[in-house]
Amino acid sequence: MIPWTSPGPGGGEPPTARGPLAASPLDPLPPRMVPPPPPPSGRTLPPTAHVLVAAVLILGNPWVFPVLFEWVYDLPDADGFAGLVAELGEMTVFALRWPHWDPRLADPRMLGYALAQNSRTLLFVLVTVWLLRRLATGAPPRRAYRVLATFAAPLVGAAVAAIGVTALLVIVDGVHVYGYRDDAARMVRDMLAGGLHAGFVLGTLLAWIQASRPGPAAADVFATDRR
Repeated sequence: MIPWTSPGPGGGEPPTARGPLAASPLDPLPPRMVPPPPPPSGRTLPPTAHVLVAAVLILGNPWVFPVLFEWVYDLPDADGFAGLVAELGEMTVFALRWPHWDPRLADPRMLGYALAQNSRTLLFVLVTVWLLRRLATGAPPRRAYRVLATFAAPLVGAAVAAIGVTALLVIVDGVHVYGYRDDAARMVRDMLAGGLHAGFVLGTLLAWIQASRPGPAAADVFATDRR
């Protein structure tokens, strides 16, 4: 007779080895997909646009503008390094006072000139803010390209505003503006040079703000949620 053996621990059959799946079972749940962060809304303005609008409202208002005008002529004349610093300060103040605005009208004969100056500042702000918002809501370029584009936005806005105010003065006032004596070429040069000067200074400020901001962090598209 064949002896019967128990399949228990004391039996003759050795226990079967556990497979790799049984030793370390897989997670039955698939990896959880994390969607990328949504792009910024087109209605929000970037910080550089806020700085630009604040600078125009504060430095270009009719109460601060005369103070800046006096500071330019009160700067002392000096030689050497001190003279260079004074010249740079004078150029910076001149640029910051370019986008000024004044809703008051002291002389009715200067209505066309006052309208053109206020329109110039408004057009400069609108074009520059539009460019900065397009830059912020579009596909993010490389950091260096974004800084350069931020620097160029006020330059483009100032050039468009200078050309627009020149055309408005020619149409409305017939270039009969105090100080130009019907010299249209000189007026165009002065308007464009002043606008590019202001755009360069403000563009440098905005580019520095953009460069000091941290770059966009790389977001993980997939993440595993262990339960």
